[in-house]
Amino acid sequence: MKRKLNEEKSTDKIISEKVHNGIQVSNGTSAKLSCSKDAALSVDYQSTNFRTTAELEAQAQVNVLKNSPQLKKDVNAFLALLKKQLRVIPEASCEDAVATAVRLAKEFDVQQYFEMLVCLVPSNGKFTFAPPNSLRLIGSFPLELNVKPNLTVDIAVEVPKATFAEGSLNTYSYHLKMLLFLLLIASKLRTSKFVKQLNWEFFHDDPRKLIIVLHPKGDLDGRCIFHLIAYPEEGTFQLEKFAPSVYHLNAERFLKAFGEDIKGTNLASHFYNQSIARDAVMMQIFNYLEDEENFPKNARAGVQLLRLWIRRRELDQGYGCVSCTFLSLFVCYLVKERRIQSHWTAWDVFKAAIFAFSNIELENNPVTLCQSENGLTLLNEFKSAFPIVFADPTGYVNVCAHWHASTWRMLKHEALLARQMIENADSELFTRLCLQPVPFAEKFDIYFTLIDMYGLTSEAIWKDVYDCMWTALGDRVLLIGKNLVQYENKMTSNYVNFEKALTFGILIESGRKNDFVIRGPAANLPEAVNFRRFWGDKSHMRKFKSYGICETVLFDSSNVRSIFGDIVYYVLNRHIKISRKRIISSDISEEFCLGLPGGYRFAEKRLRLSLHAAMAKVEKCLQLLTDMPFQICELTRVGSIFSDLEVYYPVPVDLQYNKLSLPIINGCFVPEATAKVPPWCPSCEMMMIIDIKCRYLNSLSELRNIKTGCCIQVSEQLRKRFKLLCQPVEKAILIFTNGYVFRLHVSFKSEEFFLKNLAEEKKNHAAELETESMIRWKQALFSQFEVYVRLRLQFESFSATVRLAKRWVANKMLSGHFSDEAVELIIASLFLTPQPFTESRHHLIGFLRFLRLLSTFPWSSEPLMLKQQWRIVRPTLPPFCLLTPDDQSGARWTRTGPSSIVADYIIRRAAFDLRILQNDGLTTSTLRKIMHSSKQVFDVVILLSRKRNLQPTVAPVEEENTADDGKANAAYNLKALPVVDFSPVEFYVRQLKENYGQFGLFFWNRVFSSHFVGVLWNNRFRKIIQHQKDQQKIQATACTDEIIKGFYALGYDLVKRIVVQ
Repeated sequence: MKRKLNEEKSTDKIISEKVHNGIQVSNGTSAKLSCSKDAALSVDYQSTNFRTTAELEAQAQVNVLKNSPQLKKDVNAFLALLKKQLRVIPEASCEDAVATAVRLAKEFDVQQYFEMLVCLVPSNGKFTFAPPNSLRLIGSFPLELNVKPNLTVDIAVEVPKATFAEGSLNTYSYHLKMLLFLLLIASKLRTSKFVKQLNWEFFHDDPRKLIIVLHPKGDLDGRCIFHLIAYPEEGTFQLEKFAPSVYHLNAERFLKAFGEDIKGTNLASHFYNQSIARDAVMMQIFNYLEDEENFPKNARAGVQLLRLWIRRRELDQGYGCVSCTFLSLFVCYLVKERRIQSHWTAWDVFKAAIFAFSNIELENNPVTLCQSENGLTLLNEFKSAFPIVFADPTGYVNVCAHWHASTWRMLKHEALLARQMIENADSELFTRLCLQPVPFAEKFDIYFTLIDMYGLTSEAIWKDVYDCMWTALGDRVLLIGKNLVQYENKMTSNYVNFEKALTFGILIESGRKNDFVIRGPAANLPEAVNFRRFWGDKSHMRKFKSYGICETVLFDSSNVRSIFGDIVYYVLNRHIKISRKRIISSDISEEFCLGLPGGYRFAEKRLRLSLHAAMAKVEKCLQLLTDMPFQICELTRVGSIFSDLEVYYPVPVDLQYNKLSLPIINGCFVPEATAKVPPWCPSCEMMMIIDIKCRYLNSLSELRNIKTGCCIQVSEQLRKRFKLLCQPVEKAILIFTNGYVFRLHVSFKSEEFFLKNLAEEKKNHAAELETESMIRWKQALFSQFEVYVRLRLQFESFSATVRLAKRWVANKMLSGHFSDEAVELIIASLFLTPQPFTESRHHLIGFLRFLRLLSTFPWSSEPLMLKQQWRIVRPTLPPFCLLTPDDQSGARWTRTGPSSIVADYIIRRAAFDLRILQNDGLTTSTLRKIMHSSKQVFDVVILLSRKRNLQPTVAPVEEENTADDGKANAAYNLKALPVVDFSPVEFYVRQLKENYGQFGLFFWNRVFSSHFVGVLWNNRFRKIIQHQKDQQKIQATACTDEIIKGFYALGYDLVKRIVVQ
């Protein structure tokens, strides 16, 4: 599906970034790539500097990846020792070799695999062991295609022709003989002085291809590992026998080995044929790649960059992966088609391959490097046998034979994202493409894990799962992919059950997730039969305007957030026979992620409606004020509450204030030390713009006086005409209605222009700083709200992601260190520049990316959201530096915090929680675990009295407790304003910082005014406490005791107990 690319530039907003709504997909119609603007890799003048930077970084990376002369020398020396060791292995007859192999299979713990092959192979098979003819370096190392840190060196071991007798191609005889050959070689190598460790592996997790893995001793220890890959001598088999139409598997023997008594002739064996054909033409493919005419050196450097790009996306691992052979042959195809020139740099080759991946359609147009008539004939056979076809130079091997359709779609999707990044000319282009990890857990929006599959392997079940998901979800999704299957132990006796559960992810099409109607074909069309067969009893006939009577599937629309999961659960249960109990989903609702403590039900919808009703009442009253010497021009909602970025909506204040008999001062309730403490009420901010010209004002004091007069005038009118409870405060009015308190700021129409002129007149004067501060505050108040509302409307999960991140920050006791504005900006950067991902459409994935950015971004060396030239001032910027176009000094967002010590603490906590989510999965239990506020991480824990601790009015409200209108109105008839924006814990922490900030850091939870305050001693004071000398230790203990007494004194009756850990 094509998706539009929307770009919106905003120069007068907080964030000036390119906003992308998706990726531009261009569907190719031919495997031949036309010489287009894309193929020529044309770039405009603006992106030339970025391209040059990327080229320099790419060339530097290629130079780093080159094999050093010493490494080549050491590898050749190891190969010589290996040849010498294997040359002296004696020949063995069939009986001796098999008997030895049975014993060695037990010793090497591959007995189960060996016995399975024996069951499949005819009893009259013959085997004669002879030493290998030759050993030769092949693969990425001699071609200079290797990437680090996992450096592997492939050694091809040629198996003599005499080893394979007649009938070696039938029903796994070839694979059994290869196993016998490798077992006898391994028995000789495991006692060698130059081999540290010998293991067995399936090559790319292919169960038909077993290899030996050698860990060398000496200078090569830890620098590389060696793969011994066996292949038959040239001329052993006729390549024509490996065509997909030729059968080599006997159905009766094959099915009987697995306990099924089914008589038949032969089974389709195109996968089996390809496993042998790859071995037979291995050296021919390597010789083709070794020829510089086919594979020039600059093209090889480009393949190294492609391998880096693929590895960061985890596409080069597991069964059916994107192998180095495919990338090399694909680039050879581009060279052959003259889409890559010999004078191009490695970066140009990389871009050409990326553009080719995004244009070519291998699903519909197979490609071959063999132009012979026989090769073209085999190409048609491959097309009918495999979903993706890319034939090698011999024409007998489909390099993509083990690919699933999802592999190619994933590769194409990543290429489209990379192409978009190249066209946008990002300054961090090379880093984002080839160095930044793109983990599977952050690629998709929703993940499903299938557990307890009754012995079914994930590769066997994946094709059916994939096809069912595409059929059921249709245009709701953009991409479906599975995780790399993690193997516990491949060679144990529990061979059948060696893999973990299958996890697959779904990338959702924006706006289509919660559609509860699936309209099928017209009831009279032949396709309707397949539709009814797929959906079963869910399918019904309904009449649609302009479509007539169609087959239709309806899901419960009462809870739209669960519709997507209901579709997946139903389809998996009906077609894969996996019940809902055996499926774990990451589609955890926003209600649970922001779940309130105490197990109360989430009543956010009702709270949002009541808040907006109260706000509408205030706006209406202000609009009706006419008997004043000035006119109200505009009313604007500001603040995170109205932009849906506050963690919890405030709850209306009830009658408990009237029952407490609290003293009233200046029209406000004031909590007493002996009385029961009521909850404090957070204010909802609004801005009132008045049509008063400031041209005749001369100072800030005159401006403040006029604002104060306007506040008094407006509050008196509201009390007189509408009986609202109002109280004018400095430059604002507190208005209480319907249980909510609104803080109405006053601003003049020409105030910003007046402040700018005043700042110029008061240069080098104390008033200049105050004036500039007022300008920044007003700009931030307006621009923040506008930008975040726009982001919330553009990105469906933006609001929930910000709220979840804020809750995590609060639960980690970071209130006061990490501001809400900083969290909002970090999340905004993830949505505005999501590369190398697509923008998140689920709040959990956005939260996961937030943790990764916190834990991996180089905060100590560069700021976030910053132009390239600003790096020179990095030493003068705060530890967590967030810069925006209108604040390039970092003064507004992060200048006040966090400090370097707290920044390090935040990074470590984010990395720790990120590992928990990645290792244990995105489940409800792991979410509870990371949202827990731990006391163990602090040196001192100050426990607070729950009776004296004021809680904000965001306490949970159960929906069953809704009162009727009469009682609800009575609850809002207070005698005075409630306690507004005052938290005793925040006040206490502020006093602690002022008096004891030189000794440690103080942590608390702002969202729920936590019942404890955590203290971490700074490094200097901790060293004094931990000093080993007796006299200094006694002094340090005495000093600590005095500090603890000070904590008690400042806390008065708020502190219950202090625990030193």
